[in-house]
Amino acid sequence: MSVEDYKKAALEARNISEINAHITALKKKPEKEFTFKDAALLNNQNDFLRAEIMKRNETISDLSKRANAAFVPVIVYNPDKMQYISDGLARAKIPFVAESNTLYIPDYALETARAISRHYKPSENATSICEQIKLDIDRLVYSSDSFGDLLARLKERGYEIKRGKYISVKAPSAERFVRLKTLGEEYLPKNLERRIAESGRFVDCVRDKAQTANPVEKRFHVTILSVTTAVTQFRLEPKKSNAHRHYCFQNDAQINYLSQQLLTIGEFRITSRDDIYAKAQNLQRTIHKMRSNGENSEPEETNLKRINELIKSYEEIVEGNYIDNLIKAQKSREAAAQRTEKSPKHKR
Repeated sequence: MSVEDYKKAALEARNISEINAHITALKKKPEKEFTFKDAALLNNQNDFLRAEIMKRNETISDLSKRANAAFVPVIVYNPDKMQYISDGLARAKIPFVAESNTLYIPDYALETARAISRHYKPSENATSICEQIKLDIDRLVYSSDSFGDLLARLKERGYEIKRGKYISVKAPSAERFVRLKTLGEEYLPKNLERRIAESGRFVDCVRDKAQTANPVEKRFHVTILSVTTAVTQFRLEPKKSNAHRHYCFQNDAQINYLSQQLLTIGEFRITSRDDIYAKAQNLQRTIHKMRSNGENSEPEETNLKRINELIKSYEEIVEGNYIDNLIKAQKSREAAAQRTEKSPKHKR
């Protein structure tokens, strides 16, 4: 309470106490000595007591109904809708249990749950928001010391956190909270703790390989480390190799592309820049000769494509523009997407 509210409550309690003391004194007097005012005061107290008893009986009835209520399952396949109904039930102070795609609700509250459900309007970008939340968490895994630290870093990025039996987060651009458990198994607190504990292994492995790598390989290892840094610093928006898996460095499309170049380097035993161009020239001669003899040159053509891809990426790395080019391409895509959203045709 505020000081003012406390004073008002204290004064009211004092007045009630004085009235009750006066009524107690009246009850000890003979009825013939009652004044009209005394009789009215006693009647008012009786009316008040009757009202209080009725309220108490209603409360007892309601509590009994709740205590004896059976919980019935309500299946909700849409995580966003489930969160909306859960929030509504919580505001109405109705107990419930939420499992993967099922809400267990007391039978007396089914109509309330249906009413809340009818008011649900799907968010146009609910799916994309969930994907962005997952990607933000995936990236913060690599810079967090613990699950609590991860939540703190989400708050720094403008997220709201709701703690309780189930932890929920709300992205800066979102309308509603999203429970971590609805994002998938990999986003449960215990699994996030595990992922955080294991998060340094990939970078340590790349650094170890760089120690014994030849000069060409070392440039690619260093570039992979630069990609991981740009991703965790939120300078570079990563893309997953496998869209159905959570993001991690092993599922980063750009890192996997660079890893493919390392495989090419190892397979063709390349140790210098000259080796790359010499291999390309040898393959071109071999392909020309095989075609002249009517032989199948497809395997060699595939190898040449791999070497040409290696040349392209290697030159970008040597020039020192590899990460900068990735970031520029990303900004160009974002600008194009914004122009599309603002265009009248898109709005219609």
